Amino acid sequence: MQEIAKLKDVSEIRQLIIDNPDLPLIVAVSKDLTGEDMDYNYSIATNTIASVDSMTVCEDKKHDTMLWLTKEEFADALSDIYGDNPKYRDMSDKEFEKVIQEKVNQAEFTKAIVIYAN
Repeated sequence: MQEIAKLKDVSEIRQLIIDNPDLPLIVAVSKDLTGEDMDYNYSIATNTIASVDSMTVCEDKKHDTMLWLTKEEFADALSDIYGDNPKYRDMSDKEFEKVIQEKVNQAEFTKAIVIYAN
């Protein structure tokens, strides 16, 4: 299982939810992550969605960070990465999509509860 940017021990949060089922789950996002210039250390994500998803880690060299991506997002990222590569430029769309799908199938995906914060 991939170890980047995930809650390593979920027992504490699981127990908090069990003990407090009526409390809201508030997602606080660090200003270091948002890049916002604000007076407080955290802002509250007012639009959150939780779901079970399969995710993989992808390096974003442009922004010098690691990203968790769904299979569809990963395929889109690979298409962007390889789209201008001369090795793939002369392929038909169908052949190129097959190459991308093979790369997606080779990636390690982790099934997780994901909280999307906007």
